[in-house]
This record gives sequence, C-alpha cells and structure tokens, in this order.
Amino acid sequence: MDNGGHKRTPAATHLKLTKDENGISVDQSMYGSMIGTMLYLTASRPDITLAVGVCARYQADPKMSHLTQVFWNKIRLTNITLRVREIVRTKNV
Repeated sequence: MDNGGHKRTPAATHLKLTKDENGISVDQSMYGSMIGTMLYLTASRPDITLAVGVCARYQADPKMSHLTQVFWNKIRLTNITLRVREIVRTKNV
C-alpha cells in the first residue's frame, strides 16, 4: 500500500455539499430514485462510492443544490460509460 498511486475519479472532489437550509426543496422520491440508480452502479464502479455516499446524506430534505450535484455526477458517469463502450467497440472491430 505504501507504493500505491492515485486514481482519477469521475466525481468532482472539490465541491462541498452542505445542508443548504435556505435552498429550494425538491421532490424527495425523485432524488431518492436518482441516488438509488447511482448506488446500483457502485457495485461495478467503486470509484464513485464516495460521491454517491455524500449525495445520499441529504435524502431526508433534498434541495436544488443537492439535485444539481447528483445530476452532474450522473452526466459524468454516462459520458464515461459511453466512451468506454466506444473504445471497446472499436477494439472489437
């Protein structure tokens, strides 16, 4: 472990989510559904576990700032998945 290197993560690590008590509330079930989808992905993508865990903390009272972060994490994951599929497809041709 002493000689291990750092790996890039698709989630932004510099952003800090807070409780955001003055923010605009969003639908709890929609937010929970998005978190559930991302939790499912952590089985095959352990590099996103921390980001999903941070977003999952705010399921009881999600605000627009939390939803925006979850949305952008899903966009990043989708783009990475599409790039990987494209690379695999070109190697198999």
